[in-house]
Amino acid sequence: MCLSDRKGVSDSLAHGIGRLKAVAYAAVDQVIEKGVIIDYDINHKNKGYNSVILAAPISIKEERYICEVALILGKEQNRFYLHEVTAQKKLLDVI
Repeated sequence: MCLSDRKGVSDSLAHGIGRLKAVAYAAVDQVIEKGVIIDYDINHKNKGYNSVILAAPISIKEERYICEVALILGKEQNRFYLHEVTAQKKLLDVI
């Protein structure tokens, strides 16, 4: 089941997209289907919709990354965008 659509691509581009995020975009469907919720915001910034951030590990050229996808859950429609892609080793260095 493909969850990506033109609006999702447009939203992702509007939030900035470099080479790494462009490559990671292929994993968005899997992150949405199998990722874990790392943040949930009811009435996000008082804008009348809820938001969810899902994250999952992905591999790009044999390196591990954490891919985050934001879901915007509205009354009329749901949307998404590719929020961030971070090298897993960078995150491990923080701990």
